[in-house]
Amino acid sequence: MFQIFKILLIKNVYIFFSDGGRELYFPAYYFYAHKRLVNHWVKNLTINGLDECEYRCYLDANCVSLNIKNKDADGTHECELNNSTHMEDGSYLEDNHLYYYRGAEVGDYIMR
Repeated sequence: MFQIFKILLIKNVYIFFSDGGRELYFPAYYFYAHKRLVNHWVKNLTINGLDECEYRCYLDANCVSLNIKNKDADGTHECELNNSTHMEDGSYLEDNHLYYYRGAEVGDYIMR
């Protein structure tokens, strides 16, 4: 089964739509440099960049935020998918100069 999706960029907000009805926003104001949300990881992946990490978060129904580590020597990044956001558990948002944190807003898209 193929999944159909669209990615739009509107005022620094990524919007993902799928035939499954999930809508995930990564607004610029939920981006924190040198921060990492801890104790909420659901997956740890090796990826090539932020766009791929955001897309992987979108594909995982439990993911609502992510941490991405600066490039490793081989040019890849570590992508940590989280099941919580800084808005829900801000005490778990820790300083870490190796990471960037990206929170999302989740909604449901109903095709009419």
